[in-house]
Amino acid sequence: MIIDLCGPLLEVRNDPSNPSAGQRAVHLPHFTVKQYLIYRLPMPGWILHNDRLQTSHEKSQNTVLAKTCLQYVSLYQVWDSALHDSPHPLGVSFRRYAATSWHQHVRSGLRNDAVILRLCMGFLSRDYPTWDSWRTLIDSEDPKLRGKDAETVPPGPLYYAVEMGLKDVAISLITEQNVNETSSLGRSPLGIACTKGFIEVVKLMVQNRANITAADNEGWTPVIAASSNGHVQVVKLLLENNIDITAADNEGWTPVYVASFNGHVEVIFPASRRA
Repeated sequence: MIIDLCGPLLEVRNDPSNPSAGQRAVHLPHFTVKQYLIYRLPMPGWILHNDRLQTSHEKSQNTVLAKTCLQYVSLYQVWDSALHDSPHPLGVSFRRYAATSWHQHVRSGLRNDAVILRLCMGFLSRDYPTWDSWRTLIDSEDPKLRGKDAETVPPGPLYYAVEMGLKDVAISLITEQNVNETSSLGRSPLGIACTKGFIEVVKLMVQNRANITAADNEGWTPVIAASSNGHVQVVKLLLENNIDITAADNEGWTPVYVASFNGHVEVIFPASRRA
């Protein structure tokens, strides 16, 4: 019926690897249709009552999607292994989308929304019923972990909050969780924060006694991670806290060396002055 009424405005695309009807996706090929729906779709009351009526509808819709995805992956039934045995595993497809996309919708949505912050804080906890199932799925799709030894002890929720770019959530978690919780491969909250250059997060972690010398299994320290990615403000902050700028990783790479190799001259000067 949808195609009969709206045929010129929609496309139904098949998945070449799975031509079943359940795997087809509806697309809106015309930009004007997308814009019309963005501005016409009704907002739920929990957003309308948030005194943000001037905020763009796109941000509001992303917040709605973030809430929907988070609530979906929070249901233990969603992770039931019986889903995999179904001849039409639509639940698995949506579960993967919700599990891997909710944080993207959070970042693209309304800033500091109280409902979303509460949902994120509740979900990002080792005590949450579906936490381990979600974390296992996320790690299985992380290309950085391919080819590495199996991780017997995974990182804590704070690590994943930083990894997903949820800076506001991470800042709220720092005072509640162990900032020095490290995986068996050496993945740590401070290490990933330095890799991404989240200066506010790094500063708060240091204030909460994060170990600034902690290295992963390859000898990669927070200052090497920051130097490699050209995050000069993070490097300066670590230098102010008396980090050893000459410490090398397992291959002999120092912060100055890795910054030079990647062309981050803005890091080389402050680092070399302390070398």
